[in-house]
Parts: sequence; structure tokens; C-alpha cells
Amino acid sequence: MIDNISNELFNLLTIGLPEGIVMALLTVTLLRIKYKWSIIVAIGAITATIVLIFRIQLLITGIHTAAAIIIMALLIAHFFKVPKLASLIATVVGLLFLNSFELFGFVVIKYIFEMDIKDLAQNMFYWIIFAWIKIILLCLTALVISRSNWYLQGRNNSSDKPLIGSQTTQI
Repeated sequence: MIDNISNELFNLLTIGLPEGIVMALLTVTLLRIKYKWSIIVAIGAITATIVLIFRIQLLITGIHTAAAIIIMALLIAHFFKVPKLASLIATVVGLLFLNSFELFGFVVIKYIFEMDIKDLAQNMFYWIIFAWIKIILLCLTALVISRSNWYLQGRNNSSDKPLIGSQTTQI
């Protein structure tokens, strides 16, 4: 039990916190909200800590993911003053990006390196490298989205409000 807790705390520091922060960043980016880094870091840290609590409890697999989605969506909605539904949708879209990167990564590892996910999970170094590749890809995704025409079009930089429901007309 002590080993499990220490492993989970190590995972929290090396993977969970960075992943939570980048997921919050991606969600805020998808909502086209002005970044408030202290709030983004706090939301990522709270979400990662809640995931840790669920993982330590050894509950059914996937429960920690559902909890993370709900908590992150509610925190972003509260702190950035956006509708809860929009925040939930953006959080789920961000999770779809994360899951796509994980799936692609697992396929590459299985067919190129001939490693099973269990083999990957048994080697802490490989597990951390794999997680950081996903974190970097999520960060790059947020960067690409924030530089796209869709993101910049009609963005209200003078306010922290998202563009939900607003339409731009071009003549």
C-alpha cells in the first residue's frame, strides 16, 4: 500500500501535474479565453490531485477520468465565468486529443517497438517519456489552435469572456 501511494505521488509530480496543467490550457484555448496562468496552473493541480485520490482508492478504471472531466469543466466554468456546458464540451474535446495521442502512441509502441502496454507501464523511464510526449503534443496542439484563424477571428482581447454565441459577419 505504501509503495502504491509513493508511486502515485511520483506519477502526480512527474506526469499528473504537467498533464493537468496542459489539459486546462488546452481547454481554455478551445474556449478562446484570455490566459490567466495562475488559474490554469491551479485548475490543473486541483484536477491532478483529485485524479490521484481516485487512483489511490483503486476504484473502477475510468472513474478518475470522468471525475477529472467534471472537476476541470466546473473549475474552468467558475473561474473563467463561462457556461458550464461550453466548458464541459471543451474539456471533453481536450480529452479526445489526449486519448488520440495515447492511442497513436500505443500503436506505435506495439508495432514498432514490439512492446505491450504492460511492458511500457513496468518501465518507469519509458512510461514518463511516453507521458511527456503526450504532454508536449497537447501543448503544441494548444499553440497551433491559438495561432489559427479560427481562434483569432473575432477574439475579444479586451475581455476575459469567450466568444460563445457570438458571430462575426463579413461583407
